[in-house]
Amino acid sequence: MKRNTFSAIFLMLFIFMILGTLALAEINTFIKEYTYQASEDDSRNSFQTLALREKTRELEEFRGRSDEPLRENERLKKELSGATGKERKKDTEAYKKTINDLSAIEWFEKAYASNISGSHKDAVDEYSKAIEINPKDAGAYYNRGATYISLGNYNQAIQDFSKAIEINPKYVWAYYYRGIVFGRLGDHNRALQDFDKVIEINPKDAMAYMNRGNASGRLGDHNRAIQDYNKAIELNPKDAGAYHNRGVTYIRLGKYNQAIEDYDKAIEIDPQDARAYYNRGLTYGRLNDDNRAINDYDKAIELNPKYSEAYYSRCNAYKKLGEYNRAIMDAKAAARLGLKGAQDFLSRQGIEW
Repeated sequence: MKRNTFSAIFLMLFIFMILGTLALAEINTFIKEYTYQASEDDSRNSFQTLALREKTRELEEFRGRSDEPLRENERLKKELSGATGKERKKDTEAYKKTINDLSAIEWFEKAYASNISGSHKDAVDEYSKAIEINPKDAGAYYNRGATYISLGNYNQAIQDFSKAIEINPKYVWAYYYRGIVFGRLGDHNRALQDFDKVIEINPKDAMAYMNRGNASGRLGDHNRAIQDYNKAIELNPKDAGAYHNRGVTYIRLGKYNQAIEDYDKAIEIDPQDARAYYNRGLTYGRLNDDNRAINDYDKAIELNPKYSEAYYSRCNAYKKLGEYNRAIMDAKAAARLGLKGAQDFLSRQGIEW
C-alpha cells in the first residue's frame, strides 16, 4: 500500500516537474487582410471572395463599354460600303479596332466564367488574351492580378496591380489588393504606402484603415494601429475583425482589460469566431483568470475541434490550476494535431502522443 502511495506521489511530482517547463502558447497575432486567418488556404479564399466581388463590378463595366464598340461597328460598316481611297483605309483601321475591342470583352467574359467555375489557370490565359488585344485596359490587368492571388502567385499579382496603377493612377482596388499582397509577403512598409493611397482616394474606406492598422502593428507602431482601428470601427461599427485586431494590439501594449472588451464586442458581432474566444482566453490567462481562460478555450475547441493552439493553451491553464492529467491530455491532443511546440515539449519529456 505504501509503495502504491509513494508511486502515485512520485508520478504527480514528475508531471509537475515536466509541466513546469511548458510555456504559455503565444498569442495568435498574425493579423491578415480584412481579419485574422489561420492558414494560407483561408487567406487565399478571402482574396478570392473579395476579388470576385470586384470582378463582378468590372464585368458589368465591360459589358456597358461593349455597347459603344457595337454601335461604332455598325456605323463603320455602313461607311465602309461607300468609302474609297484614304477614307476607306481610315474606316477599315477604325473597324478593325472596334472588332479588337469586342474580342477583348469576349475574352474578359470567358475569364470571368472560368473564375466562377474555379478554373483559375484558364482565367489567367483568357485575361492574357484580353490584354494582348487591348494592352491599355487597366481592368484586365487588375483582374488577372486578382486571379494570380487565387493561385498563390503573389509576385505576379503585384506586377499586374502595378501595371493597372500605371495605366490608371486612381485605380483604388489595385492599390488595395497590392497592399494586401505586400502584407502577405512581409513587406509592411510598402503595404502601408498602398493603404495610405487608398485612404487618400477614398477616406471613407473602413477596411483600408483596418489594413493600414495591420501594417502599422506589424511594424511595431501600435499606437498608430489603434488610431486606424478606431477609425475603421467609427466607419463600420459592425466589423468584428476591427475589434479583434484592436484587441490584439491592446495585448501588445499590455492593456489587457481593454483587449477583453474588444474581444467581447467581436464575439457579440460574430459568435462563431473561434479565434476571438481563443485570444480572449489568452488574455484572461495573462490576468491569471485561468478558469475563464479555460471556458474560452473550451468554446474555441467546440467551434474548431482541430484548433491545436487552443488545446496547448488550455494545457497551460490546467497546469497552473494543478490539473496535470488534463494538461497532459491537451498537450497530446495539440501534438497529434501537428503543433510543433507541443510535439517538441512531449518529445523532450519522453512522452508519446
